[in-house]
Amino acid sequence: MNPFLQDAVVFAPELILLMGALGALMAGTYVSDGYQASMRVAYITLVGALVSLVCMSASGEVSFGLNFAHTAATQFAKVWVMMACIGTLMLSHHALGRLQAQRFEFPVLILLAALGMGLMISARDFMALYVGIELQSLALYILAAFVRHDERSAEAGLKYFILGALSSGLLLYGISLLYGATGTIQYEPLMKFISSGVPNMAVTLSLVFILAALAFKVSAAPFHMWTPDVYQGAATPITAFFTTAPKVAGALVVLQLLHGPLAGAEMVWSQILWATAALSLIVGAFAALMQQNIKRLLAYSTISHVGFLLLAILAGGQEGYSALLTYLAIYVIISLGTFGAILLLQQEGEAAEELTDLKGISRRRPRIALALAILMFAMAGVPPTAGFLAKMFVLLAAMHAGYVWLAVLGVITSVVASYYYLRVIKLMYFDEPVAVTLLAVKPSRRLTALLVITVGLTLGLMLAPSIVTNPASVAAQSIGH
Repeated sequence: MNPFLQDAVVFAPELILLMGALGALMAGTYVSDGYQASMRVAYITLVGALVSLVCMSASGEVSFGLNFAHTAATQFAKVWVMMACIGTLMLSHHALGRLQAQRFEFPVLILLAALGMGLMISARDFMALYVGIELQSLALYILAAFVRHDERSAEAGLKYFILGALSSGLLLYGISLLYGATGTIQYEPLMKFISSGVPNMAVTLSLVFILAALAFKVSAAPFHMWTPDVYQGAATPITAFFTTAPKVAGALVVLQLLHGPLAGAEMVWSQILWATAALSLIVGAFAALMQQNIKRLLAYSTISHVGFLLLAILAGGQEGYSALLTYLAIYVIISLGTFGAILLLQQEGEAAEELTDLKGISRRRPRIALALAILMFAMAGVPPTAGFLAKMFVLLAAMHAGYVWLAVLGVITSVVASYYYLRVIKLMYFDEPVAVTLLAVKPSRRLTALLVITVGLTLGLMLAPSIVTNPASVAAQSIGH
């Protein structure tokens, strides 16, 4: 096959996303109802990219001069990035209208962010990785400040941009140090160089800068300082997007780096990852106890979940890889469902901003309250929900890898975190309702469908976990190769 055509076939999902972003931009510019037209183009594009991924074989093809690769692991991660993007579009339709922020740039930015994540996941070269991260980040900075007339949204975008620029600088400096020490930034030569002997000081310093930058991207403590403010200030569907897709891409990038080109420096990065995972678990569990805002609470919940993701990466091996991929898939499902329930409450006249707004919700909105309660149990890892499976797989992998005390810390922090998840359920079912003016609106079909699907999967995966675990196990076998 012609090399150009071979590259195009391997790179088909990203090319579809690029064409879709340009198509949505043109539709928004030249069609009278630009927002609706752009949304339709975005849906079609994401579904097309998803179909392309599912139909594509995952045999480790490389493209564009060995800078990008398509494996079972990258395929799995991209599928869930696409699912998160589709879920975000389903969440955003009515929410952005209520905020008077229905502009055609929104689906364009979602597609560009997804494109950046695809580049990150497939990158086999640090410069390609940097380009993907920056493409994703620039789209996310704009999304954080998308509701321009809201001071909180503008503040969120500014904070995210400033701290994000700092992390990008750290990453670029780490890459430059690594290049100076090794003479290459491609993954395969780096793996051979670092595995050939003990890393020198320049390599060690570069690892510190690179891991610090990536920890910021995935909201790992102590680089989590932006997360609560940005999550609270951004529009709710955008917060849902921040919670899901970037975490999938970021976690897989960390996994592929540490168990790929940087595997020979495990003595260095394992200590950093151990401390970061432990701190994320502790901060995510204890800092959330004091939160009164729902989105800030979910921000600290995200940090806790990132601790489990790092624990799976630290465990390594096929069991750790599979546990990580399974956790990511289940986490996307639960997070989208949680934000879907919150947005349905807001659409029907509930404030659903502070925890106290949830008092007595079960008496006015029993179905939504039941769905949210199930999702809170899943977040806490209580059986018979998929959240229990996700945490169990990670903890078992950590114990089998010898990180028993870290697994014990994961159990303890999960018990602590259960308090604020159960508090949400207690407010909905046992507290006296607050006085609100209910709106006589027809529930959004998109939101209702998303909530039904996510709750159904949250419960159904406990009965048929192989739906996720089998693809995750297959994908795990391609990591490190």
